[in-house]
Amino acid sequence: MSIGTTRYVERVNTSPEVLFEPNLARLGTETYAFFEGEGEYRTAQKQAFLKDEIRNPRLDYPGLDPLKIHEQEHALNGLLNDAEHISADEEINMAYWAATGYRLAESYYLLESFRLNSEPDMQKRALAAERFMRLGAELYGMPEKPLFDSAVAEVWRQIDEKELDGSAENIKNELESLLFRPTTTETIPALSKEAITYYKNRIDEKFADEKEIVDNHWQRIQEESKQTDRPEEFIVKDILAVFEEVNQLRGGEAFGVTVELVDGTSIAFSIKDRKLKVGDKHANIQTPEKMFGRVVHEYGVHVGRFINGLKDGNYASATGHAGYIQFEEGLASVFEQIANGKTEKLGRKNLDHYINIGLALGLDRLALRDFRDVFEICWRFRTLMRTKPDSELTDVLIEEEKKYTYDRTVKRIFRGTPCDLPGVVYTKDLAYLPGRIKATKFLESHAGDDQSFDMLFAGKVDPTIELQARVVAKGDYL
Repeated sequence: MSIGTTRYVERVNTSPEVLFEPNLARLGTETYAFFEGEGEYRTAQKQAFLKDEIRNPRLDYPGLDPLKIHEQEHALNGLLNDAEHISADEEINMAYWAATGYRLAESYYLLESFRLNSEPDMQKRALAAERFMRLGAELYGMPEKPLFDSAVAEVWRQIDEKELDGSAENIKNELESLLFRPTTTETIPALSKEAITYYKNRIDEKFADEKEIVDNHWQRIQEESKQTDRPEEFIVKDILAVFEEVNQLRGGEAFGVTVELVDGTSIAFSIKDRKLKVGDKHANIQTPEKMFGRVVHEYGVHVGRFINGLKDGNYASATGHAGYIQFEEGLASVFEQIANGKTEKLGRKNLDHYINIGLALGLDRLALRDFRDVFEICWRFRTLMRTKPDSELTDVLIEEEKKYTYDRTVKRIFRGTPCDLPGVVYTKDLAYLPGRIKATKFLESHAGDDQSFDMLFAGKVDPTIELQARVVAKGDYL
C-alpha cells in the first residue's frame, strides 16, 4: 500500500478548529459512558445475583437523561450540516460528515435504550427493544454464525488439550450440556512468524522509551519486594505511575490528556474526558513484558492515535472516523500480544464477548438467552480456559472467576438493557474478535512496509476503509 503525503492546507467557509474543537467532547462520547451506574447499588445487585437471590440484575442508568441526549442530538445535527463545507477537499468533508453522522446515530440508539429501560407498556417496550437491536446492528454489527462456531470451537480446543480432574472435570461435564460443539469451523487467521518478527522489532523501536520506563519501575518493584511484603508484581499504584510517566514522556498534557485513578477494574481511555482511567481494583500485572504490552495497547494505540489526530488538526481522526473502533481494538490486541511475546493463541478477551453475544442471540440454534443464561455458560468456559493442569481449582478461584465474568464480560454485553430480555444485548463488544481478524489480515499483507506501520498510529482510522486511508494520508502523521 502506497501512502501519499500531500497535505491540503486551505480551508473554506468555517474551519474545523472553529466547528469541531468545542465539540470534541460530544464527538468523543462513547455510548457506554451513558450506561454507567451508581456504585453501591450495582454492587448490591451483583452480590444478590452471585448469591442466586435474583435471576438477573437490574442495572441503573442515571446517565440516560433524554434531555441531555436530545441536546447532543441537536448539536450533532448542526455539525452534520456544517461538515459538508469544512474544506475544498471533498474527501475531507465526507470523512467529517461520516464521523459526525455516526455519533448522531448513536444518539438515536441511546434514546431507544432509555425507552427500553423506562417504558412500562410491554408492547412499547418490545418495539423499543426491536429498534435498539436494529440500530445496534447498523452501528456495531451482528455476530456471524461461521465465526461464532469457530470461536466456540477454539474454546473447546483449549479446554480439551488439558488433562482435568476433580472440580475442573465436573465443571467440564456441566459445560458439555450447556455449550454446543461445532461440527464445521473456519480457521481464524494468525500472523506468520516473519510478520511477528517485523512488528516486534518496530514496536520495540517505536516504544523503546516506554519500555525503559517499565523496566525501571520493575527494578524498583523487585528491590521493594525484597525489603517488604509487597508482591513482585505491578500493583495498581505501579500501573498508575507507569502510565503517568508515559503520558509525561509523550507530552499528553499539552493535549489535555491526564491519567486518573477511578473506581473500577479496567484500564480505558475516555476521549470525552481525555483521561486514561486506571481502575482502583485492577488485577496485578505479573511481569514487565505484560506491563509493556498494556502500555502499547492503552497508550500507544488508543491514546496515541487520539493525540496524533489532534496534532494533525484532523478532529475526525482524533475522536474516531465512522466505524474505526473494530480495527483499532483488533490492532491494540494484536500489538499487545506481540509486545509481550505471547502470540500463540487467542485469549479469552478475544473470544468471550463474541461468543456471549452469539449465545444471547441464539446462534447455536437453541434459544435466546438473558443475563443469567449467558453467565452460567461463560463462567464455566472461562474457568476451564484459565485452569492449569498442575494447579488445584479451589472454590475461591471459582468465585473469583464468577465475579470477573459478571463484571468484565456478561455485564458488558447487557449494558443499556434491563438484562432480563432474552436476545437484547449491547453489540459494541463484538469488535474484539472480527477486529483482531481484520487487523491480522492487514498487518500480514503490509509486513515490511514501514510507511504503513507509521500510518497505523496517525489517528483513529480503519485503514482498510479506502476513504479513511486516503484522508489520513493527507496529514503529517509521522
